[in-house]
Amino acid sequence: MKKNKIFIAVLSLSMLTSTMYLARPVTAVEFEGKESEYMNICSSANLSNSNKSTCEEFNQYLKNKNSELSSQLASQKEEASNTEDTLESIKAQLDDINNQISEKEAEITYLNTTISNLQANIEKNTQLLKDRMYAMQSYTNENTFINFIFGASNFTDMFSRIDSFNTLTQSDQDLIEELNAQKAQVEQQQVLLEETKAVLLAQQEEQQALQTKYTALLQEQNNAIAATQNSIYDYGEMTEELSAAIDEFNKNAYEIATPEPPKPSEVPTTPPSNNNDSGSNNGNTDSGSNGDNSNITTDLGQRIYSGAYSKLGSRYYWGASGPNYFDCSGFVYWSLNQAGVSVGRTTAAGYSRMWSSVSFANSQTGDLVCFGSPAYHIGIVIVNSNGTRSMIHAGGGNSSTFGDDPNACVKISSIEPGSYYYSRISTIRHIG
Repeated sequence: MKKNKIFIAVLSLSMLTSTMYLARPVTAVEFEGKESEYMNICSSANLSNSNKSTCEEFNQYLKNKNSELSSQLASQKEEASNTEDTLESIKAQLDDINNQISEKEAEITYLNTTISNLQANIEKNTQLLKDRMYAMQSYTNENTFINFIFGASNFTDMFSRIDSFNTLTQSDQDLIEELNAQKAQVEQQQVLLEETKAVLLAQQEEQQALQTKYTALLQEQNNAIAATQNSIYDYGEMTEELSAAIDEFNKNAYEIATPEPPKPSEVPTTPPSNNNDSGSNNGNTDSGSNGDNSNITTDLGQRIYSGAYSKLGSRYYWGASGPNYFDCSGFVYWSLNQAGVSVGRTTAAGYSRMWSSVSFANSQTGDLVCFGSPAYHIGIVIVNSNGTRSMIHAGGGNSSTFGDDPNACVKISSIEPGSYYYSRISTIRHIG
């Protein structure tokens, strides 16, 4: 699991600063903005019993904070989704405008070519007309035009020659006027297209500005989502870490009245003559009696404990599953598989829902004892020769422990009434 990024520096200094917090009891206060302080307090190795309830309140605060952040995250994701929809709409409009601009530009290019061709035709025909007028002037000066007209054989032919020449000249003039009219019309179309293009360019600029605005907004929203997700992860990790710390922050100090660890061969397989249990189920729902068991240790339980005992003293390493380093659930996973129980790697909470529940009084060596709801810590039950119960577990570490703390290791701790762990037992699971 990812290390707690926010508080790892504070936690790494906890041994240097713990004494200043231990000098005073902690009371319930507003935790907002003081998370570092309370993580330090609740992770202290010498935390007094008077501060435990406050740490539990702090843990509840962290859970509530995480719930609030989850709701906030859902709202942020919805807002980001709406922004994405808006961006898609803007993009579609922008694509349509760009297509229209391209079409108008193509039309303008075509009109420019048409205008150029018309202008060339106008100039050509104007020159032809000039040439003919000049020729006519030449004909007049040289009597050629007159000779051409009066050289007709009859009046009909003469008038025909006069009319054809005038018509030819007027036709050229009409052609020039028509070409000029066409040019003026095309130029007017060009102006309209340019105006339309200018409107489209303004719309394009507006849409691009909106696209830039909403892209920046979406980036901000995605950054906020990432920050909230990181906060959820951090607060969740803090909750898990603090839940474990409620078990483990005392490390060796809370292991009161812990008997000498029994060797696997010394674990009793028959009920003791005097069971010291108070009869409490500690949250278990097992309906069996609280009387003595007919078999304190099964063969399977003996194998589970034997494998676990062989790793006594191995260092705690967050997320590790053996064979040399373990966290609490990794230690259970390794021990069960060594005993022939094929089970997947999961968390303390995951194992706390497997197999059947038994009462404290009916627990046997090799059963799994879980703490917290959902479970944040787990160990393996040991029934000692005098009938008392303890557990072997990988304890004393957290998400910032990576085999570097000699006190965080596979150890044996009491789970008897009056011990730190007893009141925190949430369920005991019998494998079989």
